[in-house]
Amino acid sequence: MTRICLVRHGLTEYNHLRKLQGSSDIPLNAEGEYQAQCAAEELKEEPFDTIVSSPLGRAYRTAEIINQHHHLPIHTMEELKEQHFGT
Repeated sequence: MTRICLVRHGLTEYNHLRKLQGSSDIPLNAEGEYQAQCAAEELKEEPFDTIVSSPLGRAYRTAEIINQHHHLPIHTMEELKEQHFGT
């Protein structure tokens, strides 16, 4: 049986301000880093085969934090990026 675990990236300043960030590469803020650490603790015993992330920094950083217990390569997929809404 295949299981998939989906995790949304932690909070960014744009999320906090309710601003649309789309494909802008906005990093996690301190709360987002904490949220990712909490997710890492919850998921540390899960037997992952692979970790896949959007290449955007906020998602990749969340994956890195979760991966601290798994030590797997993190694969990125452009298809996981949020939409680009233009300038």
